[in-house]
Amino acid sequence: MTFFFMGEISARLYSCIGCHKQMVICNHCDNGQQYCNSTCSKIARQTNMRMAGQRYQTTRKGQHNHARRQARYCHRKKIVTHHTSQKTSSHALIPIPTNKTVKRPLFTTTENIHCYFCGEVCSNFIRIDVLRKKNKILSKQSQGP
Repeated sequence: MTFFFMGEISARLYSCIGCHKQMVICNHCDNGQQYCNSTCSKIARQTNMRMAGQRYQTTRKGQHNHARRQARYCHRKKIVTHHTSQKTSSHALIPIPTNKTVKRPLFTTTENIHCYFCGEVCSNFIRIDVLRKKNKILSKQSQGP
């Protein structure tokens, strides 16, 4: 059981599933989020959709539909297959990312802890688990042992 001082807002610490960035969210904004923003959730959604499409195309029905769709496309565009390949440079360079951002600690002793979403100042005591809703707790208590 957790206790908070009057006026302090409870907060939860979590890591985004997409970018693995740690952030704090207050109990007012907390709806069980797993992503830090819409960009990470959109990327995850696209990845899941692509994987579902790949699984579908390994089925017999998926292979049949893909072949029909590809035949219609080729007929419409009059695409000829087996073109000669273009010459590529044998000395292709791969750029090396130069990410020189300085990582600062998430918390310092002199700063207040703020909610990532609304910016509200939160309690210094942070949960790592989602709060249970009151109606679930009450329903379990009314059932008895």
